[in-house]
Amino acid sequence: MAADANLITYADLAQVQNVEFVNKFDGNINKLMQVLGILQPITMAPGTQLNIYKTSGTLKTAPVAEGDEIPLSKYSNVLAASPALTFGKYRKATSIEAIQKRGYDQAVTKTDNKMVRDIQKGIRTSIYTFLATGTGTATGTTFQIAIANAWAALQTKFEDDDATPVYFVNPLDIAGYLGTAAVTLQTAFGFSYIENFLGLGTVIVASDVPQKTVYATAQENLNLYNADLTGLDGFDMYSDETGYIAVAHDTVLKNGTLETIAYTGLGLFPEYLDRIVKATVAAA
Repeated sequence: MAADANLITYADLAQVQNVEFVNKFDGNINKLMQVLGILQPITMAPGTQLNIYKTSGTLKTAPVAEGDEIPLSKYSNVLAASPALTFGKYRKATSIEAIQKRGYDQAVTKTDNKMVRDIQKGIRTSIYTFLATGTGTATGTTFQIAIANAWAALQTKFEDDDATPVYFVNPLDIAGYLGTAAVTLQTAFGFSYIENFLGLGTVIVASDVPQKTVYATAQENLNLYNADLTGLDGFDMYSDETGYIAVAHDTVLKNGTLETIAYTGLGLFPEYLDRIVKATVAAA
């Protein structure tokens, strides 16, 4: 007898789960880009090399006598790093016993949501790793002075650009302001942020940032790179038009489990290392 066309099969459930997984992840990535002022990720074609630069050069400022030739000021972009855009590969397995005991929603859907959050956490950690490699410096005897001096350093580095500052700080350093100032904490991609903090720009609050340290740069210096995972040849996985993540749910009969497998190809990197300022709070 032919199967009822209205029968809901496991394949239907798996596809729904794939779509929910991707939509949740993509929604959070879009929130991250909104906070950081990134309008569109840069899709990396196969074989493309990612390069990060720093600027070098000196402006010739000596007076020039009437009729004399004006000396040339030479500037150049020097290659500072060539990080690789690597794939994140993740897998979890849910046993048939867990599904029978707790139900599909609790055993699979809830743990999928936790998996999405943990993948995001790994991406957040990579952000702070590259921020720590920035070569700009500033200091201050208090947190407020340090972040103000970071702002001043950014104004120098971006003096000819329409730059929008963004800062990354430890929650213990900013806690004193949250109880006394009229500020609103918002959340996105697993971290909290404050818009227009002290009139200096957006501040992102994260415990990954060392205490008494402020990382500062401009939104225009941050780029999100993406290896397009749409339609991976030879891989029966679901992705959407963004290609941020590919996911599959599959049964493994030999050990009685249902596996969730996800691939990502995302990386957040600066365009210029010397346009990241690391400000520290140091006693006078």
